[in-house]
Amino acid sequence: MGNKNHVELDWAVDGITVGARHRKDLGDLDALVTSIREHGLLQPLTVTEEGVLVCGARRLAAIKQLGWRTVNVWVRVGLSQRLTAMMAEREDQTNLKPYTVTEMADLYEELKTEIAADAARRKQATQFGPGGVRPDRSGAAESAAPEDDPSSGPGESAGPLGDTRSQAAQILGGASYFTLDRIAAIRQAAADEARPDAIRQQAVDALKQIEDGAAVDPLFTALRSLIRIDDLEHVAADEAETGGVRDAARSGAILLRKLEDTGQMSPADLDKAARAALDRVKAARTPDKPIPVRAANKEKTPPMRTVKWFTWTWNEMKDWTTQVDPKLVAAGLTDAQWDQFSQTIDNSVTFRDTVADLRNPA
Repeated sequence: MGNKNHVELDWAVDGITVGARHRKDLGDLDALVTSIREHGLLQPLTVTEEGVLVCGARRLAAIKQLGWRTVNVWVRVGLSQRLTAMMAEREDQTNLKPYTVTEMADLYEELKTEIAADAARRKQATQFGPGGVRPDRSGAAESAAPEDDPSSGPGESAGPLGDTRSQAAQILGGASYFTLDRIAAIRQAAADEARPDAIRQQAVDALKQIEDGAAVDPLFTALRSLIRIDDLEHVAADEAETGGVRDAARSGAILLRKLEDTGQMSPADLDKAARAALDRVKAARTPDKPIPVRAANKEKTPPMRTVKWFTWTWNEMKDWTTQVDPKLVAAGLTDAQWDQFSQTIDNSVTFRDTVADLRNPA
């Protein structure tokens, strides 16, 4: 029995090969061994067509302890062997031993790469014939996009080059891709020999805290602020940059170091300030655009509005003075905004007097 993605049959236990896996520690198997002894194997193992295990490492270890010689398996067909192995390596939820953060981050990075590669392969396969149907190894026809295609979310069909991050996170069924990307960035900082030792050590310490259950976001934000300050100091020392760029980077780095030393800012606020400083450096790299000069005879005259527009505008403003608190306006307006308002009122009074004179000539 089976479908186009699975073929169910019995397989020799000794004929199942366990390849490289991200889970290093299978944990305590006693409960699982007892469950299989009393109730049997409720869900078959999953293997590739070559007999490489892709799902059920803990179950396989348990049945080996029980001395089984054969076991019911699903042979997985359709997708690339590597992606199938990676997406199916998760155990069933009943006896799951969760991935550590490091294991999950490793698998997430590999999944992103393999999903993109598999999507490209399937996209190319759709060119083999009408409807994307191509022959499989046995000569039977199979769809280029299986029903349980991991690149598609529930109830939707994602494109072959869709968001690999969300797809990889969905396959893992754990943390969001947002969190996993941040863990990956922390790990990258820990391994980046171009960074100062203090930053690399902070990254290592952050990974240990995450493994112990600490929240990822605060640790990532604190580390990112230091990385941004380091980037500013690197630009300030780079003789290939212009003087203005180096000065902007230097002043930003000095101020941020002082704020860091005083401890007056939270890591999140320090990170925002560091980003703003880098934005100023970026702006210093971009020359100001010249202001176009228009000839006097090419100046555009503001369009004349209709009487209908005039009456509509003043009907809209009829009760505006009752809808705004004068105290809030007095406290919230800048001098320039107050001057603009006053000028508008003065112009409105002048306009009113002009219209009054025209309506009532002497």
